[in-house]
Amino acid sequence: MTDAFIKLEKLTKVFPGHTEPAVDELDLCVREGEIVMLVGPSGCGKTTTMKMINRLVEPTSGRIVIDGQDVTGVNPDELRRRIGYVIQQGGLFPHLRVRDNVAAVLRLLGWPKARIDPRVDEMLELVGLDPSVYRDRYPKHLSGGQRQRVGVARALAADPPIMLMDEPFGAVDPIAREHLQNEFLRLQQEIRKTIVFVTHDITEAVKMGDRIAIVRDKSAVAQFDVPARVLASPADEFVRDFLGNNAELRALSLLEVSAHQFSPFPHVSMEPGTTQGDTAHRGPATVVLEDGRPVGWLIADEGPGRFLPVCPLSLGPQTMLSDALNQMVTEGTPAALLTDAAGQFAGCVEFTAVQRAVAGTSAGAAMDERPSEREVAGADGHA
Repeated sequence: MTDAFIKLEKLTKVFPGHTEPAVDELDLCVREGEIVMLVGPSGCGKTTTMKMINRLVEPTSGRIVIDGQDVTGVNPDELRRRIGYVIQQGGLFPHLRVRDNVAAVLRLLGWPKARIDPRVDEMLELVGLDPSVYRDRYPKHLSGGQRQRVGVARALAADPPIMLMDEPFGAVDPIAREHLQNEFLRLQQEIRKTIVFVTHDITEAVKMGDRIAIVRDKSAVAQFDVPARVLASPADEFVRDFLGNNAELRALSLLEVSAHQFSPFPHVSMEPGTTQGDTAHRGPATVVLEDGRPVGWLIADEGPGRFLPVCPLSLGPQTMLSDALNQMVTEGTPAALLTDAAGQFAGCVEFTAVQRAVAGTSAGAAMDERPSEREVAGADGHA
């Protein structure tokens, strides 16, 4: 992933009637198979930049090179059929059923019906929608999250190497948005598309991006790097202000929980069903195990001790310190409970471990705790 798959060279857009460019001589490289997040304040030109890649907006000057080919002057309709495009709410045709929305590009490409129908079903299954339930529905009968999934299915149907995503999850509620983000990241592990993703939300950028391009006015790139280094080492005051005062806390979503962060807590084995109600517990907070699996805590309050049930986290690459912190805050536990791959008790991460990680992130050191594909992909630094 060292060569540029999408290369923007001195890309400029001046809209008719304006003297100042919306995008001014932008240079940007996107590697094959990565998600690059374009993030910046409203009106900075990030959506215009993305639309120039598939020439929904024609550049005034500069070049767009895709996989070594200068596509600045090719037929724009042919270019767009090679690039998936997803916008808020999927941009579905309201008068067409789901199956026809997903098949729209395939029909433009001249696919036969015998090939289109199974492909539509395959794409719906890929995005988690049962074809027998959803293929004949109209967009008005879908939730916001379901419409967004259909939009992704349509963008993927012709198996384009590139996907452009313009605030795709911005119009759904926070819970659905997080679920869609997680599902898309899981999906990306299978499809490995090259993705340019526009957002104004730095939290989404940190979560979704292999690299983040923070842009200021006229799409001038203020910093382009992996999320870890953007959070730990903002390039200038503009980036620092855009990240806000809690950049270190956002970094917790990039730091995996690891065994060296565990703190010792006493634990006790109990028979299933014996943890309900008051207990005689009077000692320190104690982990309760049932057949070796953590199920909660025995907490000693001023009155009788009580059992606090908790759903533990799994120790692995998908569990971050932000998840541990969330468990402690929402459940009111003295530490987060972790299990191993077999569901057995692995250890506890208490709040002091999170504090140490935040302090380390501020110094730029804690990011070394999470070697990942993002770090490997960005090892050669700025584009």
